[in-house]
Amino acid sequence: MKLNQCVARVGLSLVVIGLPLAGCGKAKETVVEKAIEAAASKDGAKVDIEKGKMTITTKDGESTLTSNEQGNALTMKTPEGTVTVSSGENAKVPDDFPKDIPLYPGAKPATVTSSSEKMEFMLTFTTKDPVEKVGEHFKKEVTAQGWTEGMVMNTPGEQATQMLNYTKGGRSLMVVISKQSDDTTIQVTTSGK
Repeated sequence: MKLNQCVARVGLSLVVIGLPLAGCGKAKETVVEKAIEAAASKDGAKVDIEKGKMTITTKDGESTLTSNEQGNALTMKTPEGTVTVSSGENAKVPDDFPKDIPLYPGAKPATVTSSSEKMEFMLTFTTKDPVEKVGEHFKKEVTAQGWTEGMVMNTPGEQATQMLNYTKGGRSLMVVISKQSDDTTIQVTTSGK
């Protein structure tokens, strides 16, 4: 199995088992490490977990998963690049997020996933504003930045949802705006250099 597939599988195990490991007692860490090692060994991988850091080694190379003490930020480093995931108070728009992609004023970041080397980002925000107002903002501001509007889907009603797609010079942008309970969720996904 390729390293990135193994890292994804082990990383998913990490999430499911309820890590991060920071702050866990040594006995608990050992039990979790043994469970993850057993799952990874089926793919010929070796796993080492120590103080919020997990190193996965396969015949294809080595990768690391590192978590912060609060458990709301994870960094995965592989030979292909680095991916960071953060949530809650750690969710901030990365400095290298493309400047030609407007964000919604006043929206609060909920989760941020980024791979700077590949210029791939997925940001989720929340706002109290209605889906329609948020959609109008993106339609106006994104095209003003030179993006070409592609497919647009609009589902009105109580669970209103809009999906807006754009392209620009080999790059893609998708904005999904949806009503979630009392909030409107905005997911901005972009890829390409």
